Amino acid sequence: MRGIRLAWIALALIALAFAVLNARSTAASASMGCAKMGELSLNGAPADATCESPLYYAVGWWPLIAIGLALVGPPVIAAKVMRTWMSWLVVVTLGAVAAVGVSHWPTVWGALLFAIPLVFVGFILTLWQMVCATTGPSACPGPRRAPAQRGEM
Repeated sequence: MRGIRLAWIALALIALAFAVLNARSTAASASMGCAKMGELSLNGAPADATCESPLYYAVGWWPLIAIGLALVGPPVIAAKVMRTWMSWLVVVTLGAVAAVGVSHWPTVWGALLFAIPLVFVGFILTLWQMVCATTGPSACPGPRRAPAQRGEM
């Protein structure tokens, strides 16, 4: 099960890297107006913000922090709890996050579309976790103990 926990943590780190890169991207990545008219059209953006402004300047930190938490939080919870039912709940949660991204794709919240690949990887990890739970440690990755450590000769 240690290997599955590490895979969930790796998934969370990938999501964190995406969230940080998204926050550092230009405002053009979240504004359809930049592509169509060359003008920034984000609600609440400062008057001096342009399409080349950093996204964190154009929309503020809080939406970007919320996006990061929505993408990073579920895999971290799955890694911490390591129960099959929680892993399924995490997959469903990531699916809901992806649905929000689909419904808000031309705005800053469209970054939540990154949850789509997270759903697929989470689904595979959860199936792997189920196999490990039913077949025992032989199907699970992780450190193997030498026979002397298990009391066998």
